[in-house]
Amino acid sequence: MNISEFCGKLDSHLAARTPGAERYEMAIAALRQVFNLQPDEIAVLAVDRENDVLRFKWPVKLQKSGTIPISSRESLAARTFHENKAVANNRFADIYHASIFEQIKLAPEATERPQPIQKILSAPLPGSDGAPTGVIQLSRKGADSNTAGPNFTREDLAALIEISKVLGKYL
Repeated sequence: MNISEFCGKLDSHLAARTPGAERYEMAIAALRQVFNLQPDEIAVLAVDRENDVLRFKWPVKLQKSGTIPISSRESLAARTFHENKAVANNRFADIYHASIFEQIKLAPEATERPQPIQKILSAPLPGSDGAPTGVIQLSRKGADSNTAGPNFTREDLAALIEISKVLGKYL
C-alpha cells in the first residue's frame, strides 16, 4: 500500500462528507481496512480544552462513558496528547494503564466480557497549528498476545502518523 496515495484518497473522500457521523464512519472503515481491525479496536478522542480532558468521539457508545484528564499518567491517550508523540506498544496488557474503558461492552449483542487490549498504536491528531486536537488509537484485542493478532510494526506506526495528519483536518 502506498500511504501517500491512500492519504490523498482519504482526504478527498472525507472532504466530500458532511461533518460528524458520516466522516467518522468513513474514517473508521478506512482504518479497519488498512490495519485489519474490528470496529471496537479503534478509538478517537477529542480534546475539551475548557475542562482539560479527552472525550471519546468513537466508538459512539463511549461518548457518554466518561472523560480522560489530559494530565493523567495512567492513560496512554493522555500521554500521547500531552507529549504530542505517537507510540506503538505490543505488550500493552503487561503494563499498568487505565483500563476502565476496556470493560465496557460495545456491541449490544455481546454476552461475554470484552477482551483486553494486548497491542496498541496511539497517535496525536494534529490541528492546523501542529498542536494536537485529539488522539487516535488502534488496538488488537484478545485473551492474550497470541490470540490478539500480529504485532504492530514500525511501518504501521509511520502509516498511522501520516493518516492522522489527514484525520486531524476532519475529525
